[in-house]
Amino acid sequence: MVALNKFYPHPNSRNRHQRHNHSRSQHYARYDRYARNDSQQSDMGSNLSGSLHLSRKNNLNSSSSPKQIKSAKQKKRAPANSSRSNPNPNRKKTRVTVSTPLKAMWVIIGLLLTIGSTFLQPSIAIPSWTGTTGTIEVEPIKVTLQVGAVLLTGCLGGKGAGLVSQILYIFLGLSGFAVFYQGGGIGYLQEPAFGYLLGFIPGAWVCGFLAFLRPANLERLTVSCLGGLITIHLVGIAYLFALRMPDLATINELVFRYSVQILPEQMFVVCATVVVATLFRRLLFY
Repeated sequence: MVALNKFYPHPNSRNRHQRHNHSRSQHYARYDRYARNDSQQSDMGSNLSGSLHLSRKNNLNSSSSPKQIKSAKQKKRAPANSSRSNPNPNRKKTRVTVSTPLKAMWVIIGLLLTIGSTFLQPSIAIPSWTGTTGTIEVEPIKVTLQVGAVLLTGCLGGKGAGLVSQILYIFLGLSGFAVFYQGGGIGYLQEPAFGYLLGFIPGAWVCGFLAFLRPANLERLTVSCLGGLITIHLVGIAYLFALRMPDLATINELVFRYSVQILPEQMFVVCATVVVATLFRRLLFY
């Protein structure tokens, strides 16, 4: 019987061997799982940012809609300093525009203002005290209101209206109409002051461009008028150099007469223009 059991084992012994092998395989599988967990934890410690990115991506793909996935990708692609440069990304930059009929109206008004202001001399009221009584003296300013008319057209009509109105003004003067301060005609091209008249064209454009970048206020219109005035003088000085080169002594004298000497008085005209333009922009609601 013992010999038979040696060659023919009992069926229960086979089951015991199978259970033993199964428990051994479970033990090895558990060991492998622990080893994999340890390796994953070490990789997670070394590559924390990458694992977090993968987990977010998996969670997003499994639980989010396509729109949410697209918005998340767009947020990821946005630069890190976008919030600093634009604290409110939903806010759109508002740029003021003028309708075409209003531009055409300001072209005509700007032309008439430039022609009429050529022969008008502004004055300034200065209070003075003599003894115990106070009086107000009116002192004339040695400039015309042409610059004020040019800048006012740009502030109220925009860059297009200012540009076209001054082109028409120069064309009328060179055609022979006495709309310039000393007459008109093609011979006016040889006058030193013609460069400043020619500067009305880019000056009105610059003033109108700056005035309509944002909604109107006192600071915005002041910057636009100063930009237009500087442009007029730069073009005028460049024309003097082109007309009188290489006579530098004459150029210095003309620059002092047409730019340096009258620039402080033109600042009074600019201040009045800014105030009038601000009031009109508020009344016209643009």
